[in-house]
Amino acid sequence: MKEGWKMVKLKNICDKASSNVAQKDLDNNNGEYPIYGASGFIKKVDFFHYDKPYIGIVKDGSGVGRVNIYPANSSLLGTLQYILPKTGYELGFVYYALQSLNLSKYKVGAAIPHIYFRDYGEKELSVPPLEEQHRIVSILDASFEKIDALKKNAEENLKNAKALFQQVLAQELKPKEGWVEKKLQDVCEIINGYAFPSSAFKKNNEVKVIKITNVGVGKFIKDDENKLPQHYLTDVENVIINELDIVVALTRTIIAEGLKVAIVPKEYDGALLNQRVAALRMYPKVLLREYLYYYFQTKYAKEYVLSRVNTLMQPNLSIKDLRDMPIPYLPFETQQHIVRILDTLSEKCRRLEEVAQQTIRECDALKQSILRQAFSGEL
Repeated sequence: MKEGWKMVKLKNICDKASSNVAQKDLDNNNGEYPIYGASGFIKKVDFFHYDKPYIGIVKDGSGVGRVNIYPANSSLLGTLQYILPKTGYELGFVYYALQSLNLSKYKVGAAIPHIYFRDYGEKELSVPPLEEQHRIVSILDASFEKIDALKKNAEENLKNAKALFQQVLAQELKPKEGWVEKKLQDVCEIINGYAFPSSAFKKNNEVKVIKITNVGVGKFIKDDENKLPQHYLTDVENVIINELDIVVALTRTIIAEGLKVAIVPKEYDGALLNQRVAALRMYPKVLLREYLYYYFQTKYAKEYVLSRVNTLMQPNLSIKDLRDMPIPYLPFETQQHIVRILDTLSEKCRRLEEVAQQTIRECDALKQSILRQAFSGEL
């Protein structure tokens, strides 16, 4: 340890404070002082908790462990914890110290995760004199500003690549003069999943099952931890799926990014289809699988589903509404032409996204590397 530094528990360099403010209590409260929640700024209200800048940590729910500095004359919702440096410790130094601890590893609880100051407050870290804290914070501020600018640029590139694909997708599949509209049930077979008993699922069984958790937004999520016994292949053979099928989630279908639709991968050929999932099987030379898959990614498909589900509760798309979904039906050769265009663009966008995501990962890793240097006295 460097001369003048000392090992100190986190709880000895800062205090905690709690908020009892719930978002529902703010409906009729308006003013000039900002209040923040886990996702950021909520609104302006007629009160504030602290007249100096302070640190806030998400202590409950999604994003648990995330740390931010908040401005003077503001407040936090009850899902966040106030952290207030003690005399002799700089706000920025405590903020960076908390970032270096990876607070999410202290979370407890499965359904609603929590972190407690009594747990992470016991963590020891090396702390320099106040003047050295100032120097370290100035270096970290300058370094992180550059890293954040690079990360923001990568995030914009990622966003632009996705937006470009959606723009071309909408152009290519927008109904045009002379296009014929048909119901989905008229151009492909629609298979409804079967309600297998939950007691039948075991790790040591033989038959893979496609469940709602396997169906992501434009991607198949491989998870075959629990399988079914072999006899179901003959007992319920009408829900055996093959790798040429498309699967669609029928509940929790609507999310911000799009519909939950995926192409079945080769290793799930012969799997059984569980309840709350539908499979679409193309009629040969009538409908091209990739054409339908792309159509499900359009705003037109999403708007149709949105118009038929109650988004205030858990959204459900009925098998009847799926069968009745209108799609622009084109000659098979025209479908192939559109798919070639979209495949080419999709591959280019995928490469751009990979570069952007790698840059974002590297930015986060670089921050952690610099923090390790800072708190080991190497800066």
